[in-house]
Amino acid sequence: MRSFCMVLSFKKNVKTGKYKKLIDFLCTRCDRFTVNLPDYNKEIIDEYNYEMMGEPISKIGKVRILGGEGLSSPQSFYDYLNSAEPILKKLEPFILKKYDSSKYHYSLHGYNLTVIEYELNKESAEILKTVDSLFSWQRLFDNTGLPSDLCFLNKDELVLYSIAHEELCEFYTDDENDIERLKELWIKFEVLEE
Repeated sequence: MRSFCMVLSFKKNVKTGKYKKLIDFLCTRCDRFTVNLPDYNKEIIDEYNYEMMGEPISKIGKVRILGGEGLSSPQSFYDYLNSAEPILKKLEPFILKKYDSSKYHYSLHGYNLTVIEYELNKESAEILKTVDSLFSWQRLFDNTGLPSDLCFLNKDELVLYSIAHEELCEFYTDDENDIERLKELWIKFEVLEE
């Protein structure tokens, strides 16, 4: 556990060349990355969200298929998966684990997320760099898009956390050199906590 940590909030999306340099930098700091596949059609009750959902503890493990329309229709999730499939296929050799949950790092949801954790290395980083920007990692309202919310970890500690559709990105560090490196990459950020 870190004895001291700074939280740096990125002020805007990291795109194109800066994004590729950020991925290279994260390769030197992290050993894994995660994404999620949000399924708004499947409501999941687990140990993380049962209180938020107003359910008793006895309901943990229950899954309800909502069968709604629009984003919560079963077809919309399959359309989204088809859109995300090309990059998921390329990343498949690097999967460390894959599981369903209502929790994604610091976020709790009432719907199911398939969370996928990958090994970060030079080969997987090259695949990540085929995407244009950090906030491109999201499910779009037309049921296309990429896996959502690219995050990076070193061992079990979160280093970079993003919620792409909210244009939120935070970088966690206890190393002053990280700040200098981000400045060298011309990434604009503000220090939220020290």
